[in-house]
Amino acid sequence: MTRAALFQAILPGEWAEGWLYKDHLFLWTTDGDLVHTPVARLVSQLHGTHGPEVALAAQFALFRNDWKGGMQIEALTRVPRIRDALSDTVSAASKVARVEFADPPMESVDIESVPGFLLSVSIYGNHAFIASSDGLFETNLNPEYLGQEHYLESRLSFAVHDLDTNYGAVAASAFEEGLWFDRIDFGHEEGRSQGNSMQRLADFSSGVSMASKDLLNFVEEGIPNLYLGASERRLQSPRSRFPSHMITGYRRSDDDLAMLSARSLGIDESRVREGGVRVLANSKQRLLYDVDGDLRVARLRTLDGVKLDRAAALGVRLDDATAGGAPVSTHAMAGGFLVEGQERVSWIDHDGVLEVSSQPAVTVRTFPGSRHFIDTALIIEEDRAILVGFLDIPRS
Repeated sequence: MTRAALFQAILPGEWAEGWLYKDHLFLWTTDGDLVHTPVARLVSQLHGTHGPEVALAAQFALFRNDWKGGMQIEALTRVPRIRDALSDTVSAASKVARVEFADPPMESVDIESVPGFLLSVSIYGNHAFIASSDGLFETNLNPEYLGQEHYLESRLSFAVHDLDTNYGAVAASAFEEGLWFDRIDFGHEEGRSQGNSMQRLADFSSGVSMASKDLLNFVEEGIPNLYLGASERRLQSPRSRFPSHMITGYRRSDDDLAMLSARSLGIDESRVREGGVRVLANSKQRLLYDVDGDLRVARLRTLDGVKLDRAAALGVRLDDATAGGAPVSTHAMAGGFLVEGQERVSWIDHDGVLEVSSQPAVTVRTFPGSRHFIDTALIIEEDRAILVGFLDIPRS
């Protein structure tokens, strides 16, 4: 498969946050209400308004990213007639490139209002974690039972601005209040925890990202601190939603990531420590470095000691992605990185820079831990939400 073109679906409205989870789109309004729709309804609406070709393109680009790289599609595209028909269909749909849902088929979810201003969300293992200016809150959010009432459980009572969830754990970043972690209680289905067991890992945190089972805590110095995860294996049925490995705790790594970064980048360690180098994002243990405006990527390995592979230059300047100025946020997406600037959002990889949105974003969400949505981004702007993905055309 080769990367061809962006495909965008626009949902007008005043949204504050959103998430894609288990074939559902969840959106929080600026008034704090939560609405949802199965993505199948969106596909059905596109089928009616734009035809089957565009509906299929939306599934490839936005809602079923696993189809593009699955064994089934690889086997089918070995048949020339099927490959050519699929290529023609996707090529025709790519000429549309952008669709808009004039009346998205949304339904309300009965959930307690979140105190304060929404700052971040993450839905994982039928649990929704919601960060706001007033704290961190948790509730059960199972798409099969959205008709029931959803109560919020307070987990932290101060502003939390960044979250990450995976391997049965949640990590929360709260600036001067520090970095916090807890195991997710999957046995308590109504979503209320058996007491607050959040553990403080660090005194300061400007951002957090899970690197496989390990944890990166972003700090003011530019190079994050590494926390190594301890895990236990859980037996599970083939249809279980629980991960096979679950985090039991974290410890601060004794390895100096600043020193390892200097070696990986081939520069003096003093240059790293003086602030000329910073890690912008992590994508499945691939660290994106800003080296005085030049972007480089290095893979972090922790299986047999902590190591960083030699960094590879992207051949892209940070200013090319942000149109000048510091990035607001950077996210893993589709084998590359989505960079939010002050005035636009761009996607970057070794092939260069692709502008995704020419408007300032309120929120940018990507889903690197998802199977269906791994190549999809949700960008929320002042008066709309945009689902963004790639149309990949089979090779001839």
